[in-house]
Amino acid sequence: MITAEQKDAILWYLKDNFPIGREEKYPKNGEGSEHYTALLHLAGGEIDTLNEIFAHFERQNLIYDGSCNIVRVSVYVQAELHKLIERGGYTVEKHQFTYNLEKLSRELTQLELQMDHDTVRKTAEMSEAIAAIRKAIPDILNHIKTA
Repeated sequence: MITAEQKDAILWYLKDNFPIGREEKYPKNGEGSEHYTALLHLAGGEIDTLNEIFAHFERQNLIYDGSCNIVRVSVYVQAELHKLIERGGYTVEKHQFTYNLEKLSRELTQLELQMDHDTVRKTAEMSEAIAAIRKAIPDILNHIKTA
């Protein structure tokens, strides 16, 4: 499972080591191989995982033509990558989403205190549904971001 933290680590690595607006290719061996090694390490040592993350970044217009194989890593960083980092990256997005759901749950609890019995029962059912969704958030976010 690809985590928000893992995606953020790769985002930061690309930001710090790859220029915007120019395709960079680094071989597994030779000059620039440290970039190949570092990116693969951040992806848990799996080429498929790194390519999955690159594909996700491409769908969000953070990079263009990102790929990794047994010979080299290639990526074209776009300005949107820097903008996402300025907003805090995937980890902050995940925390904001979780916070908003928790806030909604607290607000519903407050409403329960102000409603009649039948409305309280219906609200409790809604709260249980929201709690179930909140429990599934990490899986949902991961699925959405890697889809």
